[in-house]
Amino acid sequence: MFRLGLLLALPVIASGHLCLLSPTQRGGYPDVNSAGANSCFRQTAPCGGIEAGGDDYLEKWEGGQQIFIKWQQNFNHYEIGFPGYMDISYAPYNTSDWQLLAFAPDVYVYAQDYLKNYTTFVVVPNIDCPHCVIRARYASHKPGEGTFYQCSDVTITPSSERKEIEPEPRLMKHKEYRNAMQKFKWYKRPAKDDPVSLELSLRGFGYSPMEDDDTYFVNVTFDGDMKAFNKFNFGVDFNIKSKERLNKRLSVGRRQLLEDAQRKHIDPAHMMFVLDAVTTVNKQNNMLVMFHDDSSMDVPATKLMEIDSQFATILYNSEISNLNGRPINAIMAEDEGLLYTFSVVPSEDLSKGYDFIIGKISPQNGSLFIHYEEILRSGPEPLYVNFQWAELDADNKRMFVLMGNENSPARLKARIYTYDLKELKQSSMVELDVSNYGFMDIRYYRKKDKLYTLSPGLFLLNSYYYEPKCNYTLLEIDPTTGSVNPVFTISNPGDFRCYYGGAIFNGLDQSTGVLYHVLNMPDIGSDVIAMVDIENELTTFSQFTNLKFVHNLALTRNVF
Repeated sequence: MFRLGLLLALPVIASGHLCLLSPTQRGGYPDVNSAGANSCFRQTAPCGGIEAGGDDYLEKWEGGQQIFIKWQQNFNHYEIGFPGYMDISYAPYNTSDWQLLAFAPDVYVYAQDYLKNYTTFVVVPNIDCPHCVIRARYASHKPGEGTFYQCSDVTITPSSERKEIEPEPRLMKHKEYRNAMQKFKWYKRPAKDDPVSLELSLRGFGYSPMEDDDTYFVNVTFDGDMKAFNKFNFGVDFNIKSKERLNKRLSVGRRQLLEDAQRKHIDPAHMMFVLDAVTTVNKQNNMLVMFHDDSSMDVPATKLMEIDSQFATILYNSEISNLNGRPINAIMAEDEGLLYTFSVVPSEDLSKGYDFIIGKISPQNGSLFIHYEEILRSGPEPLYVNFQWAELDADNKRMFVLMGNENSPARLKARIYTYDLKELKQSSMVELDVSNYGFMDIRYYRKKDKLYTLSPGLFLLNSYYYEPKCNYTLLEIDPTTGSVNPVFTISNPGDFRCYYGGAIFNGLDQSTGVLYHVLNMPDIGSDVIAMVDIENELTTFSQFTNLKFVHNLALTRNVF
């Protein structure tokens, strides 16, 4: 069983009327069951104005240990049109080197008198920290409310031993913890049967809108450790960056751009970010992403950024020439360094629909400009214009594209378009059988010459009275016929949230036939990574963790 430690396990609950219950916040919470409790109302940064106690107040943790975090949102201050967030970070005592551990959006419940408990699990980072502070914040965005803070204090001792999850008696009083331990038994495998491999890991961007000018490049290994390699001064997708900080980094030309944008009531500080869900991994195991650096949100991203996955440094962030205003929906790396792209653009006669464009770019380290070339165009298409996923068969020079029907919001009709990159033509287009399953992504498995995906089936999201219960199933798809065949079911009904998402870029390991996918457990507030062995029809799961704040997760090999 892989042990993922994505949130570093230390909570501090954010209190916009919030209390941290486990581990216990500074000063305790004697009135936590009262609406508007004073102990849940602390607004002085960084820890609500409550100083740390002595060493006797430090909770003792070991690296690799799985930790249960629980907090109560005592009052809900959801702001319609501008919802807030909660996040959890940690830092050594008396420092401001906060590392993001978890992120959660606010939810609309109408009544402020909420008294709602939230939980999640994290794996303690394997570090030596005699006194670490766990900070939680709640930025409500509600007029007159501001940001709320709570802190807890822990000591972390590094460990060379792998930690197995065993129920802690002191936590069994929490029903959420009891439910989690019961659920974990279904997925747990003995450590001796599940050696930890460090050859693979996940990389992505850790980002919270509450720290909108900072993004961390993170590495998540399957032994329960997560490390932030580097911090970058940009966000993920649309973000709110401070003008003052941006001005310090702008060249004269960029300052002029800022002034021009301000005259047009546009803040370019909002416009510098990595695109979410547009990522690929090249043969050097480096991540490539699209970067938006323009004063207008109406201008598509025009830069390609390559990040060294070993050292978390930006190798280049270069302008792509000849894009001519077209957006790039997907980038896919070929073994020889060439990148293929997919775009959806309006047809010349817009009344007929949209064209699908295949392009290629050849990145060169250190170059200021990268040239884009359109190599294939198909269309027009009036209905199947919702891009979902693109997958490359590099060996046979084929591209598979999953598209959804714009006018099928309930039935979720979908097609797979196959493109021949040798002959430069669309070789087929097939309708998928959506009678039993919905589709959000596809994975090409070279050995079987088939596409695979995990699907929660079909469910309704418009009910306020119940949470739908889904079975996740591994599906095999024939891209030439559109036939969909269930391979095996990987979960029990209701174990995971019904959700068309959780895909990991580069997420099918061609050498082992294992597909990686993130699943969410709504009753626990945690995530797990499912590792689905296609050949042996077997699924193993990571420890409970929290991946909600990590974007563009991609599977990489740790061989450099």
